[in-house]
Amino acid sequence: MAIFDISNKKVFEKKLESQNIEKIKLPNLNPGTYFLKLKKEKNIHFFKIMKN
Repeated sequence: MAIFDISNKKVFEKKLESQNIEKIKLPNLNPGTYFLKLKKEKNIHFFKIMKN
């Protein structure tokens, strides 16, 4: 899993060990729009997230 800012700079990365739900705290990120990239085997999914 990785999180990118609006300029496509990677600001966070973590290897997920399971398919369980995990909470991720991002106190060092400024408010704004980010993109979450999830990769599982050959599949890649992107999600737009907003931090207030």
